[in-house]
Amino acid sequence: MPVHHAWCTTSITGRFSSLYETRPSKSHLAYQLLALLNSGRLKLYAREDAPRTTYEECWQQVRKARYRLPEPETLDFYVDPGDGHDDFLCSLALLTEAVTGAVPAISACVRPRPLYADEGPY
Repeated sequence: MPVHHAWCTTSITGRFSSLYETRPSKSHLAYQLLALLNSGRLKLYAREDAPRTTYEECWQQVRKARYRLPEPETLDFYVDPGDGHDDFLCSLALLTEAVTGAVPAISACVRPRPLYADEGPY
């Protein structure tokens, strides 16, 4: 497998880190992408809010995405070269690395005041 080099931001601080795309690192990204998808934390722009060609190409790659398990505990994802490219798919996977360790917005950390004096945390 050829080794590719990619850059991605690691947090909302805007710091960049280097990522070499090897079979284990791509597998790690694939599992992180699945975790975001399965938890409902990955959202894409609605059709009317995105540039038409970008939206269509991204969804075409997502629909044509395939996976394989080349080794135990190793997950690989791809788009068959005859079906197109996997650039958007790889970008989505790289986003999982970028959001790792991201700090939630301050507003998400503010807890509401209790309504009653004897109110518990639940």
